[in-house]
Amino acid sequence: MIEARPDFVQQTLFGDDVKRSVNQISVEDHKLLIRMGNGLKRARVTEEGIYATSDWSWYNQRMCLTDKNFWKIFSMLTLSVTYCFFIKMGNKIFGSIYHDNDAFLTVTSMEAYFFAASARMLAPILMQKIGFFKTYGLVLILQTFLAFTFVYVAYEKHLFRAYVILSLVCEGSHFSIFPPLSGAIYGPV
Repeated sequence: MIEARPDFVQQTLFGDDVKRSVNQISVEDHKLLIRMGNGLKRARVTEEGIYATSDWSWYNQRMCLTDKNFWKIFSMLTLSVTYCFFIKMGNKIFGSIYHDNDAFLTVTSMEAYFFAASARMLAPILMQKIGFFKTYGLVLILQTFLAFTFVYVAYEKHLFRAYVILSLVCEGSHFSIFPPLSGAIYGPV
């Protein structure tokens, strides 16, 4: 427990939490609150830890471009969806190299878009249960496997369909787990 800076806690927390929090805050929580700095909107101390709300609406574009977290999120998202965009936009063209049946390719795309939309609803639920990094890690491992093995199985109709569907599930998952992460870091505005 930290007792070196109770004045910081009293300045940061609001209401009745101030009196109870001085002895409950840990060193890690104290460092987190300091790191949030001006973006800290409100914090509530419970027995499980600190619930902090941030508000980065005062951030301008220049500040955002110099922020380390912005570049981490940007690189994670850019590197994660490159393969997914290729499959999303070119699965019929890529599939036509191996399959002559246009109806098969159209139905495959239709099914893949349906599962991508479903993944956009289910991935945040999974993220809430197991956390962002585990969810992102699962999606990234699946996507990496798909990206490096797709050309070896593309000639088989059923595997081609499964790979396209799973690739777009990864794409849907990526685009539904990053906005909450950004909102948690920079606030809802």
